[in-house]
This record gives sequence, C-alpha cells and structure tokens, in this order.
Amino acid sequence: MVSTADQLQDQGVKLFRQKEYEEAARVFRQAQEAYESEGKGDMAAEMLTNVGLVHRALGEHQQALDAMQQALHTFQQLNDPLRAAKVLGNMGGVYASLGDREQAHNCYRQAADTFQELGEKKLHGETLLAMAELQVREGKLG
Repeated sequence: MVSTADQLQDQGVKLFRQKEYEEAARVFRQAQEAYESEGKGDMAAEMLTNVGLVHRALGEHQQALDAMQQALHTFQQLNDPLRAAKVLGNMGGVYASLGDREQAHNCYRQAADTFQELGEKKLHGETLLAMAELQVREGKLG
C-alpha cells in the first residue's frame, strides 16, 4: 500500500520535472510533514533535500542551503553516510552557483571521499567531475 507521504513525494517530483517549482516545494513540505507523522525521519529529510533543490532551481541559494543543512544534520544523526554525501554533493552545487568555490570544493571533497569509502563508483565519479568542472571554471587546469 502506498502511503499518503509517498503519493505526495511522487506528486512533488512530477511538479518539479514540469518546472512548477513553487507548487513542488509546497507538496514536498506536505510530504515531509506526512513522513514525520509516520515516524520516517529519513524520508522527511529526503523531502527537505528536495525542497532545497527547488530553491536552488529558483536561484534562492540561501534557502536551498538552509534546507539542505537540515537534511544533512538528520542524515548524520541517523548515521546514513550515503544520503549525507548526496546532500553534500548538492550543497557543493549550490555553493558553486554562489561563487563560493572553497565551500563548493569542501562539500564535493567530503562527498567524493564518502562515495569512495562506500564503493559508490558512479556517484564518486560524478562528484569528481563536478570538482573538475569547478577547477576549470576557476582556471586551474591541472
């Protein structure tokens, strides 16, 4: 049986893909509340990450970082290094958009190290590529 929270999450993803960002954020917040009421703190944190991605898409970088910091804290408390690393990778992208190369690099580095430790080769590679792109934009080629 699909829970209400799961249905809301699916609806939020659909809205996000349709670039209906404000509505997607509203639905992700509803899903977050529903997951919290179900006692699923990890999924509530996933919804916070999604809210952060919506803010990033809207160019609302501080709101994106605020939501992602909350999610990161939850995943760290839950001892969920994979999802924490995914959030760090997303935060790296936000910092890069802000022009804060040092913070972006730090987030990407932490994420890449965790992905490598966990044997997540695809995610590790994607994160290394993001770091390389950041260096190219900085003019550091090698």
